[in-house]
Amino acid sequence: MDWYYAGKNGRQGPVNEDAFIDLVRSGAIGESTLVWNVSLPDWIAYGSLHSAATPAPAALSAGSVYCSHCGRTVASAADLVLIAGREVCGACKPALLQQMRETGSPWAPAANYAGFWIRFAAIMIDTVILTVINVALTAAAVGWTAVNEPSAAAAVFLLSYASALAVGIAYEGFFLVNKGATLGKLALGLRVIRPSGEPITWGTAIGRYFGKMVSGMILGIGFLMAIWDPEKRTLHDRMVNTRVVKV
Repeated sequence: MDWYYAGKNGRQGPVNEDAFIDLVRSGAIGESTLVWNVSLPDWIAYGSLHSAATPAPAALSAGSVYCSHCGRTVASAADLVLIAGREVCGACKPALLQQMRETGSPWAPAANYAGFWIRFAAIMIDTVILTVINVALTAAAVGWTAVNEPSAAAAVFLLSYASALAVGIAYEGFFLVNKGATLGKLALGLRVIRPSGEPITWGTAIGRYFGKMVSGMILGIGFLMAIWDPEKRTLHDRMVNTRVVKV
């Protein structure tokens, strides 16, 4: 079972069970450190695991055989079944298979999906940040051109558009991959996740960036889809299979 934990630089992981136990023993993960895996409905302090339904990993012996979903120990490996690459107990099997039929993934974490208005506010914050950066770059380019190459003004504006595109991709990619959210979403306590709980990749981040353009091109309907979608997904969320959640 893979684990995630909150470190000094944000979310860390995934790490396997053995690595997680080593982090606990070394003190890198303490009683107050927030941790999460697919068997937990939400992030929880490591110290609280001792009283939670899922047993703390440190309490499991090295030879224990356990369900990767609920954490319950079983008598032997023969009591586990393989679902989507993970071994689970018979008690978890029906619910996971049903979830796979409904969502395409048996490992979708329980989530508090972010609605349209809070996501709109996050986009506005990101827009202000990117506008300031792009205006500064454009002003610098235009100023240099006016002094040195007045005839190249048209080329500079085209270059400014290309640089704005590059800045937008770099901004979206860097923060989604490394922080799980852009600055606007971080400010409002939002995160972008995959249904499996896996971190966002650069490919997903770039695809999502261009998906936003498509959402805007169709009169903003792609963004408005978050109002009626049961998981608050926009069109660009659907395109790259992401969700935005409150944390």
